[in-house]
Amino acid sequence: IALFAYLNHRTRKPYLSLWTVAWMFYSVYLAASLSLQETADVPLLAFARRTCIGICGLFLFWGSLQRTNQRRSLRELGGAVGLITLWNYVAVVLVHDRFWCALPMFVLLAAAGVYSALPFLRNRRRSRGGTILGVGFLLWSLHLLAVPFLGNSLPAIAGAHVTLSVLALLITVGVVMEEERTVSEHHYRTLF
Repeated sequence: IALFAYLNHRTRKPYLSLWTVAWMFYSVYLAASLSLQETADVPLLAFARRTCIGICGLFLFWGSLQRTNQRRSLRELGGAVGLITLWNYVAVVLVHDRFWCALPMFVLLAAAGVYSALPFLRNRRRSRGGTILGVGFLLWSLHLLAVPFLGNSLPAIAGAHVTLSVLALLITVGVVMEEERTVSEHHYRTLF
């Protein structure tokens, strides 16, 4: 979060603002998942965790749209956040099966990650940072699809969270390298 906030402050790019918010929600989800493992079946906590992961996916997707110059309004983002919140509330109150409640959120998050990876993978010859970023997003997305299938096995869940955190760090390193390359190109062109 700190690296994304720093890059956002330094470059003033709208997509980095959205990605910073996405990683904040993802961090809240991870912290809640790890610290509240014994109370995972409390409806309010399950609602909060699933809503955090869904909102993370939405902000990640909206940031990717901004990065590829497909501008969408913040009103649409607000509506999507409202729908995610409503879905999670209904899922937790009416549907008590953990798997079917969690699956749509992780599919949304994985789809947002794949969508974020594609532009970087298409231009992988331009920079190493973009390649690292694309591969990091892709691996993170594929791993997220497995999370709902883990069940209640504490070692599997802990291993998944550690793996997801390492992949998130890989993505952050890729973003730093990509932004440094972009800033260097800008300085070079200005100097020229």
